[in-house]
Amino acid sequence: MDNRNPINEPAPYVDWRKSGLALLILVAEIAIELLAQAFKINLLAQSIILSAAGLLTMVGMMYLYWDILRPAWTAFRTHLWRRLILLLLLSIGIKIVVAIIMLILALASPLKSSPTTTTNIAPIAMNTKALFFALTPFLLAAPFYEEIFYRHVLYYQWRARRGWGVIMLFISSVLFGLAHWSNVGGHALLTVPFMLLGLSFALIYRRQQNIWYNIITHFMYNASTVLLLAVGLLLV
Repeated sequence: MDNRNPINEPAPYVDWRKSGLALLILVAEIAIELLAQAFKINLLAQSIILSAAGLLTMVGMMYLYWDILRPAWTAFRTHLWRRLILLLLLSIGIKIVVAIIMLILALASPLKSSPTTTTNIAPIAMNTKALFFALTPFLLAAPFYEEIFYRHVLYYQWRARRGWGVIMLFISSVLFGLAHWSNVGGHALLTVPFMLLGLSFALIYRRQQNIWYNIITHFMYNASTVLLLAVGLLLV
């Protein structure tokens, strides 16, 4: 990938005001998800609410950090197709590695069943096209606000602070993994691949110094999940 003339965003200081607002936006999204579960509404309605909350969170985060996203996109779009192809290949490679690690951990440890969580509304498990279409917007919106929050807010803006860059790299990766707790039915060990996934996105951001590299890689990673789910539904 072309690493010439990177966009160094942000200035080497922590923007506490924006960080606080970003945290509030994410907390609001999580609160909406929890409320939907608490009211015990049907799974399709939960999926629609989750996707709506995800889209609103994406818009809110992107608006909050548009001053960073806009110039970074201007730099990223040069040689756009070449970069997209390279990131597609990278996302496929990451997907394969994560799948292998997940399989090894699943086979190496006795996994007990856990209570039903939001993850269990995954369309491939429920075998319903309605849930698939309801959840797809959430899966495609998540990379935008997750990269802004976990990679930018929790890691990248700390990079210039002595010692804190490494600490926040670790913290952001762990929190990203734990945020996917429900994706693995509450099995703590299986969140490790997601922690490594978060670490890989952070390292991409650090190397390229342009947030669109990790956003697009994450988007392609999730888009491949959507594609696999769609194929699975067609074959069932």
